[in-house]
Amino acid sequence: MGKEEVDQFIAFLSREYSIDEWSDLAVLEAIDLAEPLTIVDWHSIRLRWKEMGEEVQSRLAELVSDLDIPNQEVIGMLIEMLSSNSSDVRLTSLDSLNSLAPFPADLSQEIQRIIDMLPNENYLQPILKSLLSAKLEQRDTYTCFEDLPLGTISDQGIRAERISNLDP
Repeated sequence: MGKEEVDQFIAFLSREYSIDEWSDLAVLEAIDLAEPLTIVDWHSIRLRWKEMGEEVQSRLAELVSDLDIPNQEVIGMLIEMLSSNSSDVRLTSLDSLNSLAPFPADLSQEIQRIIDMLPNENYLQPILKSLLSAKLEQRDTYTCFEDLPLGTISDQGIRAERISNLDP
């Protein structure tokens, strides 16, 4: 594709939508715009996501879980989004990482590199390492993030009712 398609995609995500309009209609159109994007396009988006507004970042993290494109750029971007100042962006990116289909085998080395680079002081690190390792091993994982009230991901960590099957 190219810069024009990436700019068009980001512009679409940046429009004003009501919550209902986004969830009922616009997200489907955004998915249609995202489907043909190449790994080069996703690299460009990965480099630009921090420049986007918080709502656009959340929309981007949300919609990638509905795409059949878990490439290293998308996965890397979602992992980077875990360092966002916004708890909504962090929660959405973590939820999207969890909901992606098991990662393709050809990404295993890249994902292992990402796991190895995760800082130990990051409060999400143990959960993220388990999640990514499980995806590499194509084990089923279940994490109950939909029950978390907004703001539960904070500097103190994650408080969840139930997190199961993350460790072997």
